This record gives sequence, structure tokens and C-alpha cells, in this order.
Amino acid sequence: MIIDRPIEGDDATIKRALTRADTMILRTLLYQLDGDRSASDAPLIAVPIYGGALNMAMPDPQYDEMIRTKAFEFLKRWRDEKRPVPQEPSLDVLHELMEICAGIELSDEQLTVGLEELAIVQYPRKVELTRKNAPGSADDFHVLVIGSGGGGIASGVYLQQAGIPYTVITKDGGVGGTWYRNTYPDLRVDVASHYYSFTFETPYPWKHYYAPRAEIVEYIEHCAKKHGVMVPRNDSRS
Repeated sequence: MIIDRPIEGDDATIKRALTRADTMILRTLLYQLDGDRSASDAPLIAVPIYGGALNMAMPDPQYDEMIRTKAFEFLKRWRDEKRPVPQEPSLDVLHELMEICAGIELSDEQLTVGLEELAIVQYPRKVELTRKNAPGSADDFHVLVIGSGGGGIASGVYLQQAGIPYTVITKDGGVGGTWYRNTYPDLRVDVASHYYSFTFETPYPWKHYYAPRAEIVEYIEHCAKKHGVMVPRNDSRS
């Protein structure tokens, strides 16, 4: 977590907000921002999720009050002492924080995926080409991207960065892919909207926690226009 603005609100407001906060997150932030290991060392239990298909680590509930109290005391000090914004953690520290938050040891592969989800690196899969004219007739190489959904727009952005000419085509009248084509009632995402953000276009001012179809299409259109990914228009939706 990076605190990018002063802590505001009276004690009651802070306490009320903390009653809704995830204690797994709070224990991680207390260690990151205050070096307090007492909260992060609280015993964990396995909590069933997705109907028991998986388990998620959570602090033992008997430690919740202790964690929230420590978080309140920290935020109160931060507010009253007007502390400066902290620096971003190094990758080594971030790895440790991710393991505290997950409650498990993370493999290198899990760490890589986690770093992409955090969008700390704007273009995590960027490729730097060092031999523009190889192999063979690379000067004449042109990529055809079929489809203008999220994957198609992201492909255009990365190809553009690599200096590879490309064209995005779609059978639809606009960008968005399946989000453009489907229009059934109350169509929306089933996870938090920010998970639909590209790493190269975040933060984004989502209007809904679970964005409806129109907002997803609006976001993809925004990305296509901002990054100059040109999609030939086709007014037919067949």
C-alpha cells in the first residue's frame, strides 16, 4: 500500500472504516508502514471459500480486535504527526509483504503473477527488440490482430511499443469484443472492476465496484484511443 494523501477524519470515522477492513490486509500494512510484526505474527486459520472448493488464510478471529486497535493507533499517529508519504517498497520487501498477505510461501511464478496484478510495472511483458532487420525480410513483417476485445487492444499496445507494424480488425462496430457484442440485462463483471484494468492504464476512475457492460466498453475504448490503437470501423454487428 502507498498512502498518497493525508489521513483525514476524526477518531470515530477511522474506527468505523477499520471495522470493514480486512484484517489480513491490515496486518500486512502494519508491517510495511510501521515495522510492527506483532500483528503479522498472529496465528492464521484456513477459511473455506467458493463453497469449500478452496481455503483462504485469515488471522484467527480472536486476534481481530488487536489488529484493528493497532491499525487505529497507527493511523491516528499518521494523521496527527502529518507523516510524509512513504517510498515504494523494494522488490525483496514486496515479496515478503505478499507472502504475509497471502499467508503462504510464494513461488517465483506466483510472485511474477502477483507483481503483474499489482501493476507496479506499467508494461511487465514489454519486449525490447535488438535486431530490427532479422530474421530475413522483417522489414515487411506485419501483424494482423483479429478481434478488438481486451486482448486485441493490449496486443496492439505492446506491438506498437516493440516497433512492429500491426493492424487490428474486428467484425463488430466498435471495440470491446464480447463486452461489445453481449447486451443481456444487468451484464457486468463478477470480480472487482480494477481487476479489468490494464497495467498500462491504471489507476482508472471506475464508477462501479462491479462495472456494468457499458463501463467496460467505455474503458476499452478509452485505452484504444489513448494509446493510438486504430481499429477499422464496421457498422455491422453480424
